[in-house]
Amino acid sequence: MPVYKDEKVQSNQWYYAFEVKDSDGKRRTEKKRGFRTKKEAEKAEISVKDAMNKGTYIQPTKMTFGDYLVSWLESRIDLRKSTRVGYEMIIRRHIMPESISSISLSDINAMTVEGFMAKVHATDYSDSFKRNIYKVIHKALKDAERKLLILRNPASLVTKPKVAKKEMSYWTEDEAKTFLKAIHGHRLRVIFVLAIHCGMRMGEIRGLRLSDIDTKRGIISVRHIMDSERNLQIGTKTNAGNRSISLSPFVIKEIEKRIDGIAEEKNATSNDYEDLGYLICTKKGRPYLKKNFRDIWIRLLAKTGLRTIRFHDLRHTCASLLLGLGVHPKVVQERLGHSSVQITLDTYSHLAPNMQQDAANALQNLLE
Repeated sequence: MPVYKDEKVQSNQWYYAFEVKDSDGKRRTEKKRGFRTKKEAEKAEISVKDAMNKGTYIQPTKMTFGDYLVSWLESRIDLRKSTRVGYEMIIRRHIMPESISSISLSDINAMTVEGFMAKVHATDYSDSFKRNIYKVIHKALKDAERKLLILRNPASLVTKPKVAKKEMSYWTEDEAKTFLKAIHGHRLRVIFVLAIHCGMRMGEIRGLRLSDIDTKRGIISVRHIMDSERNLQIGTKTNAGNRSISLSPFVIKEIEKRIDGIAEEKNATSNDYEDLGYLICTKKGRPYLKKNFRDIWIRLLAKTGLRTIRFHDLRHTCASLLLGLGVHPKVVQERLGHSSVQITLDTYSHLAPNMQQDAANALQNLLE
């Protein structure tokens, strides 16, 4: 066995070294140091040769995990800008300063990831943020496995952080009616009509263009979203988020009011108006920042005196009202743009007891 002892070092003196042929026929030396005993070195050498014979061996790389993360993020040109910014922040602030970033990518194992995540768990970060840190590591190592840089994704062997399910807030039918009635005449009332009647997300409403709306056919095509900095991004949160939403006459009327309002504002500001084609915009045609959008919501909510909920909870209100009316969950899923009907059922499982009782009563009435 080509196993050797390096007398120049004080500990872990044993190493193996043997010649192999690359796929192009060139010879190179396969070497690894740092074994405590001759037996350990021999065992490691046998394992490497066995993997080579089976075609499962991956040559160790000197690239550190930190360097890999940087290059990995640069290669992910498919990420939305907001997602990229979030990943970059996690890598720069929460992974690079830790010892895991200086470990060779080849040496990252389940214990390494588990040890790092134990430190993350000990922080006061939210459960969802801890999950996001794990998610970045898992995705990066999954790509490394796909590119044959590592044999297996070690993060897949580590339990991902659990996120406590928050109690959902949503308005009742009376609360939704009261709010829409209270803001009657507001130039941006259509925002809240779209959220409550169509279940659209904030980014989808902010990114809605006039060309996405067909009032004659009564359809909105949701094809993109706007991020917090007013950048329009092609595609929505999920593939299912790219969808067509049917509109009621009431919603069509509200949209037409806003379109008429845009025409009036354009005439009033003349040369100062930027015609960017958005349904929701300032009096000079510019889209709103996410922060400004939320400020409008908070001010209007405070005026009505209604129970405080988040803007996103208007989407939950839409789903809850539809399911309460007996609309099929598949239709609700398609309207909201969930990736599967199971997500819709899981998200709104709190309505199941009432729906079960309604079903029981309906069947009784039918058969009596």
